[in-house]
Amino acid sequence: MAYLYTSYNISEQQSMKKHIVLRAIGSSGRLARNPEDSIIIFKSRKILNLSKSSMEFKSIFLLFCLCLIQGFASATLDIKQDETDAGYFHWSSAKRFAEDANTVRNALPSLARQAYEEMRDDARNKGLPEGQTPSAMAALAVGSDVYFSSGLIGRPYLVHPGEVQNYIQEGVAKEVELAIFRCQQTYQSEHRYDMRCAEPIATQQYLVNNPDRSIVGQGKISTYGILNKNDVTNTGILNPCESRYGRWGCQVFIDKLQITRVGNQGDKPGLPSIQPSQGLEHCFWT
Repeated sequence: MAYLYTSYNISEQQSMKKHIVLRAIGSSGRLARNPEDSIIIFKSRKILNLSKSSMEFKSIFLLFCLCLIQGFASATLDIKQDETDAGYFHWSSAKRFAEDANTVRNALPSLARQAYEEMRDDARNKGLPEGQTPSAMAALAVGSDVYFSSGLIGRPYLVHPGEVQNYIQEGVAKEVELAIFRCQQTYQSEHRYDMRCAEPIATQQYLVNNPDRSIVGQGKISTYGILNKNDVTNTGILNPCESRYGRWGCQVFIDKLQITRVGNQGDKPGLPSIQPSQGLEHCFWT
């Protein structure tokens, strides 16, 4: 979250009405959409002598505000498009937070929202059309580490579509491979979207970068994205896709790994109140 100094008015009668309004803005510099993201932190009416010393004080105060803005503005999630393979469109990042695991868990819906908005801003700045911009972003937390992954646009990466079942690709993390196999055994069918959703990609991302760890029973996940494909401005928390049309979905996949979903379909979280303390390796390609 960053802040913007918006007004500072002085009347001709040497009375000053200060309205210092800090409005939460996203990492792209756009004003926050929600009124609750705006905080009025100082409002007073005083008669001041506009002497040299008071002007110096004002200058110092404004400099302090600018430093505050710069400090908060740098607290992005660094969501960037992967350049590994030109045949794919995928955005990702990973961050460690200083807060405890429960605080990070509660912030996941807001973090997923911020990550989604950073991705959309990046795609817009690059002039990419909707067809090359993923519709969702997942935030997967294990402890205080959060792995951010969009859905994958391009050919499937985790599996190779077959006539009856998907064939699991080489290089897939063992726990992801086992979960896919169990889903296939349960439903005797393929995944609805050939495992290109944000949730399995984020899971692969965590396990590839933490090969000695298990995610079973440890992961917490929130996904934010487009709620209605006919209106890309209608966004909110997305539940993992359900099994449908004889095919299994991501809800079954995360159930097999005992990953806990945080947030509910249609929730519209505010901006996060926590900031990352350091970056982590996050490439999911093997």
